[in-house]
Amino acid sequence: MYMTSFKGKVEEEMNKHNGYKQWDMHFKHECFSEILPLESLVYLSGDSNNSINTLEQGKNYVIGGLVDHNNHKGICLRKAEELGIQHGR
Repeated sequence: MYMTSFKGKVEEEMNKHNGYKQWDMHFKHECFSEILPLESLVYLSGDSNNSINTLEQGKNYVIGGLVDHNNHKGICLRKAEELGIQHGR
């Protein structure tokens, strides 16, 4: 499991909590699209028309840090489309 774009405010907030560095995770400053193969990525978004019923071996599923509603509606789907990666809900 990766936590990406781990810098700035996100890193500052996490540093307020003891023990997170012991989690079985990779903390990376880079964006997920810079460290994982684009063809392996599936961005999860409630706004996607693609239903995911089973998880595929070899795919990396991206869970965004924002909930896609209110003034952030569609942001995860747009990010997936901008990167040209698969998306689903």
